[in-house]
Amino acid sequence: MKRVHALIILVLILSILSIPFVLATTTPEGPQTLTVVNSSRRTPAPSSSLQATAGNVTHLNIAANTVTQSWQGFVGNITGTITLDDSRNNTLYDWQAADPEGEIYATYLQTVDWSLGNVQCWNWTHTVASYLQLVELETNPAAGDGAPNVYGGIGALADDPDGVNETFTAPGLGMHASFYVGSQLINGSLGPSCPITRLYNSTGQGTFQEVILYHDGTGASNDGVIYTAIINQSVIGYDTQRWDFEMIVGENGHEGDVTPITYYFYVELQ
Repeated sequence: MKRVHALIILVLILSILSIPFVLATTTPEGPQTLTVVNSSRRTPAPSSSLQATAGNVTHLNIAANTVTQSWQGFVGNITGTITLDDSRNNTLYDWQAADPEGEIYATYLQTVDWSLGNVQCWNWTHTVASYLQLVELETNPAAGDGAPNVYGGIGALADDPDGVNETFTAPGLGMHASFYVGSQLINGSLGPSCPITRLYNSTGQGTFQEVILYHDGTGASNDGVIYTAIINQSVIGYDTQRWDFEMIVGENGHEGDVTPITYYFYVELQ
């Protein structure tokens, strides 16, 4: 009898060892739903008037606001499911996540390889010719290739107050929360951290972290930035409402350009 039991155990062990295991890492994937609730923009202030009198010279100090022509904003909430599925998305078990943690990614790249090492912090001080430079993201068209949106260029000039490096801290100069992109650690406190900005809450304080990642692909159409919002859990946002994320993405609206850029969204929950 003992020999029979031992044989059964041996068969079970061999059967388990023969099962091909998949590396236990998550990968960012597209959301199940992506719904636009509304979209709005600043309401222009009305004109101010002064009387003009012939012969007078009047000195004026004027302060004004204007809408950015370089950035689009997204804010919202997220719910999700942590699931245990096979390769055909059959669910063995799942867990509802009403207030999930994780990241939301937005990129103009049509495909992203999320494998280890392919997505890192964007370091715009890196001067290798094949690497996306700051000037290439800020200007439009991108240097040398004649394709106006291949790098997601925002059409900014070097002295624009709402350029990329005026909006995000330079690589390595700001700290942010550490997180994983799949199996790749993005360390926000040690080593070269990502470019980071903090979107406002209702009192103008930077509460919502956003960093810029970089996908190192082959060729201009596979090489570019990934705007990444680190999810909060129902935090008071810019308009006194509670949001899970706020983020901005580059978009060129200069010189009458009304052609929108398509952004592809991915989510990674935990």
